[in-house]
Amino acid sequence: MQKPDAFHQHEALHMALFLAESVESQLMENAFVRDHPDCRKLAEAANDTLFNLYQLIGSIDRS
Repeated sequence: MQKPDAFHQHEALHMALFLAESVESQLMENAFVRDHPDCRKLAEAANDTLFNLYQLIGSIDRS
């Protein structure tokens, strides 16, 4: 197994942001999800979790 390097970190950072943006634009803005509070709450939690993951990945010093 290959040891994680800066490329892997960058790729994880990119994917966390991509997925957070996808949840926001494809789920949180969906009329059905907006109209159902339980769905909206979970979509918001998913978005928040992915954004927090993005922040954490970006804060880890690889040097």
